[in-house]
Amino acid sequence: MLQLGVLLCRGHLLQFLLIHRFVHLLRCSVEFADLLLSTLDGKGSAGRLPNNTPDG
Repeated sequence: MLQLGVLLCRGHLLQFLLIHRFVHLLRCSVEFADLLLSTLDGKGSAGRLPNNTPDG
């Protein structure tokens, strides 16, 4: 009976780690896309410091 509990706990831990990794990768890709767009656009995002251009 104890082995069943350990297996279930491992399953939940593995599921949590995979979901956590997926969310982290999704967040990184969104931040990278935001960085690319702000580079192309020349305007800083609200979460970052403004750029040092005369119009910024």
